[in-house]
Amino acid sequence: MKKAEVFHALLQSLESRLYSRKAAADSAREAATDDEARADGKYDTQGLECSYLARGHAMMLEDLAEDFRRLKSYLLPALSPGDRIDEGALVEVEMDGSNLWFMILPAGGGTEVRIENEEVTILTPKTPLGDQLIGKTRGEAYRVRADGPEGTILSVC
Repeated sequence: MKKAEVFHALLQSLESRLYSRKAAADSAREAATDDEARADGKYDTQGLECSYLARGHAMMLEDLAEDFRRLKSYLLPALSPGDRIDEGALVEVEMDGSNLWFMILPAGGGTEVRIENEEVTILTPKTPLGDQLIGKTRGEAYRVRADGPEGTILSVC
């Protein structure tokens, strides 16, 4: 699996989500400012509820746009199979008999992309798993929790 393909798929996914989130934010803002959203009495909170929804969508749009901007200018580092895992690494691990793929990046955590029939989950160094993988090399073991199952790092690139 090529790390550049994963990164490109991530950018496409974030861009698509940006368009969807912007449409939702625009729709919520229109609903909040619509004449029908005006209160008819002191117990009519439709307009207030619409404004809360609009603000929530706007905040999620801002966060997503910031992630997209950060990653758009991010340069993927070249890592060799024997290098320690760091930000920008594409990592294959074995956990409970399954092989899983992760890419550690400064933003976009939680996003999943599919490349070559494999799912790759984006992690940030701040996540528990990202934190556990950083600094390790191929062949080393890791645990997300002290009492959790042990996994093995199969490849780093």
